[in-house]
Amino acid sequence: MVFWGCNRRHILERLRLDGRVAYVTGGGQGIGRAFAHALGEAGAKVAVVDLVLAKAEAVACELSLKGKH
Repeated sequence: MVFWGCNRRHILERLRLDGRVAYVTGGGQGIGRAFAHALGEAGAKVAVVDLVLAKAEAVACELSLKGKH
């Protein structure tokens, strides 16, 4: 079964974030890291912010390896 949203567009298509930028604070670990990956998968360009630079850089590297920026 397929659920349709507004204007006969698939609901997941309406959740796309292409062309948008997401700033994820606390993105170096845990829920923040998961959100960074989810937002990247949805098409957003993700800026990872964390108090520990090495953790933020590690997540940014993960996203880059997946082709997400």
